[in-house]
Amino acid sequence: MNGNLLEAIQSLVKVKKVDADVVFDALEMVLLTAYKKETGSNAKTSIKLNRETGDYQIFEEKTVVESINPESENAINEITVEDAKKIDRSYEAGDLLSIDVTPKNFG
Repeated sequence: MNGNLLEAIQSLVKVKKVDADVVFDALEMVLLTAYKKETGSNAKTSIKLNRETGDYQIFEEKTVVESINPESENAINEITVEDAKKIDRSYEAGDLLSIDVTPKNFG
């Protein structure tokens, strides 16, 4: 993330006396919303934002299942055991998996 943005956040915190956590929480929400809008994804997502460096990663949260029913509302949030094991052989049905989906040049 741009160092200028971090400077702007610090300035906002000082001048407007806004809590830094409030600003960073809002920034996280904006980044996730922008990601979903840009990609058209309805998957369950989360963000990890380093509040010291401004670096961030966006993750899709998947539940490991034996098979995916494509008609299920939750299918977008699932990954098969077979595909999960391609990422890490230790995954089993019922596990939760976070996949880094941060687009290049995003933000």
